[in-house]
Parts: sequence; structure tokens; C-alpha cells
Amino acid sequence: MNLGGHFVDLFHLLAGGPAANVSALTSESAYGAGVEDYAVLRLTGVDGAIGVIEAGYTFPSGGESLREFSFTLRSQQHYVTSRGQGIEVRSVLAPTEQADVLDVELRNELYYPMFVTDTIARFRQGKAPACGLAQAVEVMDIIALAYRSAAAGGEVLSYQ
Repeated sequence: MNLGGHFVDLFHLLAGGPAANVSALTSESAYGAGVEDYAVLRLTGVDGAIGVIEAGYTFPSGGESLREFSFTLRSQQHYVTSRGQGIEVRSVLAPTEQADVLDVELRNELYYPMFVTDTIARFRQGKAPACGLAQAVEVMDIIALAYRSAAAGGEVLSYQ
């Protein structure tokens, strides 16, 4: 679940607060190394929003292919999904309209230096960071709850 934390944070942002319920399953079957190499989490928000996160070390990376990365989000107005080297945005309200395609680099390691630069600049200006320790604690609480759920066979557990 180590890779899933970023998506838990994204769910909290999109759902307007931390998940209300968590269930998870993990597997060690890809490598048998005594630590999970695959996890699936299901989060529900207080407003009924549902998020499903799959994270793992199952992709046979090497050469130019570092990882498989995909996401899909659906709101009342938009359907957003990753597509190769970008993001496709479709209107739910006008489904016959052509989708907008945003040329966005999805390799997250390219954005880390920008995050560090922004964090240092905010610190020097006396401003709060874009993401603080309170959000990190919420994410880690959810990850801990997910481990408990997985140990209990995927039992749905409540947060707070």
C-alpha cells in the first residue's frame, strides 16, 4: 500500500474530506517476499463518494517501460481518464461532444522537484506548505486502517 498513499490523499481532496469507510485486500503472490506486492483499497466518503485504488509492484518494469499508470474519475459533470501521454476529459452533460485531450506528462517523478521548490519557497515566505502534516496523518491513518481491513479479510472499517 506504500504507493497508494498519494491516491488516498487525492480521494480526500476530491471527496472534500477523509474517507468515512475503508476496506482493503493485499497479496504477496507476485514475489512471495513477505510484504504485499499488490493492494486494492475501497474508500467511501461521508457524501457517498466511492474510490477504488489499486497499487502494487506487479508491472515487469525495465527499459523504457517503468510502470503502468492509469486513473479514471467521474463527477456529476466530467469523466476524466488517463490516455497514454495525457488526460482525456469528457462531458457527462454532453456525451456526444468530442473529448478534450490534455497533453500532460504522467510520470510523477518529474513533478517532485517542483513540489520541493514550492515547499522551500513557501517556507522562506512564511507560508504554509501546499500539503501539511495534518493531511499526511489522515492519509497514514487510512493506510493503517486498510492494513487492519486486509488482515480481517477485507472487512469494512470506519474512520473516526
